[in-house]
Amino acid sequence: MNESEELRDHALRILAAGLAGVDPERVVVEALADEPILSEWSHAIAGTAPATPLGGGTSADGRTRVVAVGKAAAGMLRGALRVLGDAVDEGVLLMPGSRTTERPSWLPPGIRVHAAGHPLPDEGGVAGARDILRVVEGRGLRDRLLVLISGGGSALLTLPAPGLTLEQLRETTRILLEAGVPIREMNAVRARLEVLKGGGLARAAHPSRVLAYLISDVVGDDPAVMSRSCEGAGCGRSFPVRSGADWRRPASRRRGRAPGAAGKPSQDGSR
Repeated sequence: MNESEELRDHALRILAAGLAGVDPERVVVEALADEPILSEWSHAIAGTAPATPLGGGTSADGRTRVVAVGKAAAGMLRGALRVLGDAVDEGVLLMPGSRTTERPSWLPPGIRVHAAGHPLPDEGGVAGARDILRVVEGRGLRDRLLVLISGGGSALLTLPAPGLTLEQLRETTRILLEAGVPIREMNAVRARLEVLKGGGLARAAHPSRVLAYLISDVVGDDPAVMSRSCEGAGCGRSFPVRSGADWRRPASRRRGRAPGAAGKPSQDGSR
């Protein structure tokens, strides 16, 4: 092996190690293996008394549900199912794709799959969001919800607030993308226009017990910026949004170009 081939071999090994280090299935398996809350869940799933009393509830042991959203959602869900196995009663997988996207063969029948558009929201995302809302709301204190979120979840998990339409959300997203608005500010806008953003998913899941794992694709790994679904009690607050007309109109219109003359919307995964 000459020097050039040796360098190439080293580079490929470094790349492989990096990809293995961020494999969503593996990291979720490892995280859940060390999760103390899961040991409490295991008592409830087995129908035995947990170490910590849970108070009232709708049934003796509740039900276990899983929601996975984002570009890495399939891998994260597969890792969770490796740990939880048949204990999962119901779930939803919302991932990028189209109507022709095939259902992963390893999924149990209790998990429903929705494929949605990214970065512009579409009907698939709305259908998936509605299904997720049905899964999480109206549960009791003994019910358990595992939420798995990864990059792209903000665009995929789309449920317009009352009085708004999907097309209005698409146009808003298009304007923000074309103007290059940072993801923090973009998600602050989304949180005001959608049902499940700004902590809406967490509020819908109350009072069931929620365990959330997030894989970040944003600088700083701020959970408040990542899909903005599982924030806590203060989730309704908005981040400062850039003022002025610099992001409120598409660049093509600001600069006098004909519609469509501007470049395509950013495909950045953080959007």
